[in-house]
Amino acid sequence: MLITLLLLGPPAWGQVPQQTAVTSTDPAPSLEQERASLERLRENNLSLSRDIAGRLSGLQAQDVDLPMVEQARVEVEAARLQEEELQAQLAAARERIDSLQKSLFELQGQEQLLQNPARDDEDSAQRAQQLQALGRSLAQRRDELEQAQQQRDILQEHLRLVQQRLALLKQWQAQVDTLYRRQQELSRQQAQQALAEALQQQRQAHLARAVVLAQKLAKQRDGLSEARQQRLETEIRILEEKADLLQLQIRLAKLDNDLQDLAALAEAVAADSQALGAALVRLRSLRGDLQIIHELLQNKLDHYRQREAMTASREGDTDPGTLRLLQALIADMEDLQNQVRNQLSRAETIQERLEVRDRETRRRALLTREGLPTELAGWQSLLAELVNAPQLLFHQVLLSLASMGRSMADARATDWLGLLLMEIALVAILYPLWHLSRRLANRLRGEEEPHFAGRLAFAAAQLLSWNLPGIGIAAAPLRGDPGDPDRAGGSGQVPD
Repeated sequence: MLITLLLLGPPAWGQVPQQTAVTSTDPAPSLEQERASLERLRENNLSLSRDIAGRLSGLQAQDVDLPMVEQARVEVEAARLQEEELQAQLAAARERIDSLQKSLFELQGQEQLLQNPARDDEDSAQRAQQLQALGRSLAQRRDELEQAQQQRDILQEHLRLVQQRLALLKQWQAQVDTLYRRQQELSRQQAQQALAEALQQQRQAHLARAVVLAQKLAKQRDGLSEARQQRLETEIRILEEKADLLQLQIRLAKLDNDLQDLAALAEAVAADSQALGAALVRLRSLRGDLQIIHELLQNKLDHYRQREAMTASREGDTDPGTLRLLQALIADMEDLQNQVRNQLSRAETIQERLEVRDRETRRRALLTREGLPTELAGWQSLLAELVNAPQLLFHQVLLSLASMGRSMADARATDWLGLLLMEIALVAILYPLWHLSRRLANRLRGEEEPHFAGRLAFAAAQLLSWNLPGIGIAAAPLRGDPGDPDRAGGSGQVPD
């Protein structure tokens, strides 16, 4: 097992110093060399800690770019691979120690057999030679065991230092990733704001055009033909619909920006369970908004497709431009509908990723033991969390009760009837079984000298009579909540 490291020189500006592990070609490097290598690694970790602390204090979002984020990721991945390699080496070292200890125990047993006084009648010269060879083997095994134990201790210390280095690199990566994500969020917000302003200008232009046409229609209605009047009315209505579609586009641009933020959070390095849980709640709300917009557009499309069919059937009595205006509006609505479908699909993918990250984070938090705080601020934060814990638990209980109340309120009469019938069926099935088991247990208890099968049947009957009420109570709620809140549906207004 070779763990000698050749460390690089001092870190360059703007980069986290990266350690390069080089395996020595010597098949058995001395323990002194390995201890010196550990000392260099320890000094390198101290230098890295000071370097990261200094640069974190002055790091701003505008200083971070994509190459810096990628470099931090690569360095963390390299340190993680080195940690895995050392863990494998440490496991192999422990297996070797176990093997040497087993071999040493066997040799000691052979030595005791040869030293047994009952074997004095055997050839003493041959036994002395065997004991001498066995002693050399024992000395060799003890030396090998001592070296293996020292090697294991060095590997443990090496692994501890590499894990310390990995923690420092993760700290740097988390800060860089957070600042870069914040920078990207700001850029997206600025782009979304600029797009919203441009769309709002187009919307105002459509509304102004609709007002002009409405005034023209009011002044010239008596002098216009019916086809011309219908054309102007349709054009006014379409301009108003286009203004509404532009308002929807502004809303969809905001939702798209929110989806990008949530997608970035799903891949963020430093995302904690609380942030992921809040993101999931936010994403479910966004999906509800998108579903409402989808249903609204579908209703509009159905309406205008019917109008298109009616206009086409009366083509000789209508202005040709009216049909073209309807077709253009339907095409715009279909494009917007496809955009909503794409966003719904993306939202589903992001939700799956967030749920996976949330489960991983919660599992890791459960398996990770955090030490007590070492600073006053840490103790203050811990005390505040302990004070807030009862309030948070009480809030969760209230949410559960509210959810149960909504489910019961949303339940249909058939649900309650089914639940009642199931309870009656459970009683009808379990009560005769309970009565029969008690009778059987009482009869078997009266036997003077029951055989083994009788005692076994008595124990089974008694256990059944004791546990049937509990089985019934546990089986009662298996049908699920009587109410199903997912049945509640319907369309609503476009969310603000």
